[in-house]
Amino acid sequence: MTNQIALDRMRNSTAPAPASGATPAPRSALEDMMGRAMPYIQQSLPAHLTPERLLRLAITAVNRTPGLADCDTKTIVGAIMTAAQLGLEPNTPLGHCYLVPYSNRKARVKECQLIVGYQGFIDLAYRSGRVLSIQARAVRAGDHFVYQYGLEECLTHRPGDLRGEISHFYAVCRMKDGGHAFVVFSRPEMDQIMAETASKGRHGPWRDHFEAMGCKTAIRRLQKYIPQSVEWAKAAAVDESSPTMVDDLDLSTLQESEPAIVEE
Repeated sequence: MTNQIALDRMRNSTAPAPASGATPAPRSALEDMMGRAMPYIQQSLPAHLTPERLLRLAITAVNRTPGLADCDTKTIVGAIMTAAQLGLEPNTPLGHCYLVPYSNRKARVKECQLIVGYQGFIDLAYRSGRVLSIQARAVRAGDHFVYQYGLEECLTHRPGDLRGEISHFYAVCRMKDGGHAFVVFSRPEMDQIMAETASKGRHGPWRDHFEAMGCKTAIRRLQKYIPQSVEWAKAAAVDESSPTMVDDLDLSTLQESEPAIVEE
């Protein structure tokens, strides 16, 4: 099935045709730009992720995420292309990455930014081929938690029956060569990290998903001690960057070109 046929089917099944002279809805604009960017996207996609699935995920994210439909379409497509390069599916229960709307107060526009989740970083860590297991967890009051650095490193965590507030976060990795590494953060340390972010925890993922952000931070800080894949390094750079635009891609040259053929 061609990309254009897939796009046409999605338009017909998800939205009525706009009236003559009407301004296309954000979803139609997104589909149009995604269709023209598809040849670039296909060059980056791994075998497990098809262009059609990526487009469906993108449109589902726009429909279900408040504020995302109001974002500059170019930043949405730029975020989707970055997700394709990383081989991560956006806005799914896997928790790999998310398309998130941000307000650019200086430009007075809303932009879409790709946020890589801690499960996404874990997936990317395995791609190095040298990681046996990697995980991050929150420790709560009532848990048995002991750790020690130095020549005789150890870490033990047994969740209690009655668990209270979060007291620590940690990330631990075992390598295939028998080595291991771990990092631990106390709650005050993690609160300080949160306070140094742009939102300072007053809004956004730190306020709404504190435990997940704490686990992600622990995983990110573990990276200096473990083997990294190329995708991990790129994801870390993306996670710290501003929204990606697609102005550097001349999509107009693709508008009239024949879409590439892909298997459905």
